[in-house]
Amino acid sequence: MKRLLATSILAASLASGAAFAQSPGVGPYVGGSVGASNYSDEGCVGDCDKTDIGFKVFGGYMFTPNFGAEVGYGGFGKAKVGITGVGNAELKSSGFHGFLTAQYPIENWALFGKLGFAWLDNEVTVSTPFGSASDSDSSTEFAWGLGVTYMFNKNVGIRGEYENYKYEWRGESDNIRYWSVGVQYKF
Repeated sequence: MKRLLATSILAASLASGAAFAQSPGVGPYVGGSVGASNYSDEGCVGDCDKTDIGFKVFGGYMFTPNFGAEVGYGGFGKAKVGITGVGNAELKSSGFHGFLTAQYPIENWALFGKLGFAWLDNEVTVSTPFGSASDSDSSTEFAWGLGVTYMFNKNVGIRGEYENYKYEWRGESDNIRYWSVGVQYKF
C-alpha cells in the first residue's frame, strides 16, 4: 500500500511538473535596451545637463505566467554641470540590479511591474583650468519599474519600460529615471 501511494505521488508530481514547465509564459528570457536617463539633482547650480543615453542588458525567469525574477546590468550615461570660467563636473552611474517581477498577460501583450534593489557605482569627475580629479562611491538602494511587452511570436518581443533607481553619493541620495525600449528573447 505504501509503495502504491509513493508511486502515485511521484507520478502526480512528474505530471504536474511537466504541465508547469509547458505553461505559456513560463521560462527564461534575456534582452537588452537603450533609453534616456534623467538624473534628478535638485541642487544643480550652473549649466546643468541631467539627461543622457543609457543602456542595459537583462535576464530573467518567469516561475509562473504572473511571477518571476530578473537581474541585469545598466549604464545610465552622465549628468554634467558647467560653471563658466570655473570648470565642469560629470556624474556617471552604472551597476547591477535585481528585481522580483509581476506581470499580467493579455494575448501577445504583458503589463509588468518590478521591485528590487540596484548596486550602483557612482563616479564624479571635476575638471578645472588647473587640472582634473575624480572620486567614486557605490550604494545599494531601492529600485522599481513599470512596463509593457509585446511578443511578436513565442520567442521574440519588444519591451518598453520606465525604471527608477535611487543612488547615494556621500550621504546624499537622489534618483535616476530611465525610460527605455528594447528587445526580449524567451527560450
